[in-house]
Amino acid sequence: MKKLLTMLLLSVFLLSACSAGNPLGVDSSGLEPFVIGGIAPLTEDFSAYGISAKNGAQLAVSEINATGGVNGFRLVLNFQDSKADGERALTVYEKLKNNEMSVLLGGIFSRETEALAAAASRDGLLMLTPSSGKKSALGDGGTVFRLCTDNLRLGSTAANTVADRNPGASVGVFYLEGDEESEELAQTFEDACALRELSATPIPLPPQPAPVTKEKLSTDTNLSTDEGEETVSPLPDLGEYDLIFLALSPKETRTFLQLYPEITTPLMICSVPDKTDLPDGTVVISSYLPGDTSVLAQNFAQAYKEAFRTEPDRYAADAYDSVYALAEAIRRAGITPSNLGERDTKGKLIDAMTRIDVQGIAGAIAWTTDGETTRPPVVKIYREGTYRTFEEEENRENP
Repeated sequence: MKKLLTMLLLSVFLLSACSAGNPLGVDSSGLEPFVIGGIAPLTEDFSAYGISAKNGAQLAVSEINATGGVNGFRLVLNFQDSKADGERALTVYEKLKNNEMSVLLGGIFSRETEALAAAASRDGLLMLTPSSGKKSALGDGGTVFRLCTDNLRLGSTAANTVADRNPGASVGVFYLEGDEESEELAQTFEDACALRELSATPIPLPPQPAPVTKEKLSTDTNLSTDEGEETVSPLPDLGEYDLIFLALSPKETRTFLQLYPEITTPLMICSVPDKTDLPDGTVVISSYLPGDTSVLAQNFAQAYKEAFRTEPDRYAADAYDSVYALAEAIRRAGITPSNLGERDTKGKLIDAMTRIDVQGIAGAIAWTTDGETTRPPVVKIYREGTYRTFEEEENRENP
């Protein structure tokens, strides 16, 4: 294992070096390059998510190449920075097209993914977004696929989980004002709650400087920040709700927990914030959870920590699975160095995506013709530092 991890570290280093200069790099394997273009925010506010995705993708590329590549190819990852901006994403998309990109991995957020989906559909290019859940992010061109669960199924799964375990519950639904994905997830959850006769109250979470304690907040409070004085809204009282659902990203979820450091109302979240202790009993819906005990998840986490000296998150895990899915599509489509340049190559890759079945970190993954994954969301409960299924939780309470 130690030898393998050393190989992975070396491979990742070489890939990173190649990305900085010639994207095809220098290679002694004798295998032809197959270029996976990557687009995600690598700088500015949302860089943590994009860097995680890039790292997860690099790890998968290194593993695949270490075992002989795919159909005579060595995979090459050429990752570009979108800054989570649609216009910039299109600019780097054109750059990748001019550097022999054969498939696209990206984006991370709806604002970039929607723009990229339109371009990929126009060009007939296979695109796989690892993490954008907005329903419209895939466009309508038939060339774009999603690895994560879309917001419609995510919200429905969350509402059904609440209704099955706490019928008639009153739920406070926090979402981030102005964030399209957060607003859509909140709305789909509320709609699903109505079908299950749950009371769901939307609660906007305006941008807040963090950390902020509850005692500092009152109507028309001005807080001193590094940028000067900033007015913040008073926090709503959570006492009237049986449960709080957070339709928030990891960053905003962390902010919420800082705003409510002593929260006692049960929580349900869809994004696990890095290096943040969750309240005991929090229900988490995610494609990947730290501490997953499956062999594949443990091997992934160990290799990722060895390579990047940090814990992986769901963005890293989803990008890692995405690269393995793209590699399987190459195999199923029968793409080789001798036929890569043929006119029907793109169509073969797209068709193969609906015929593959990949064993991902959180379970088997397949896709339908509309680009959606068939993999269901993972629902677990956080208890005493670990994530457990409801069945494991019930067995613990009633041995």
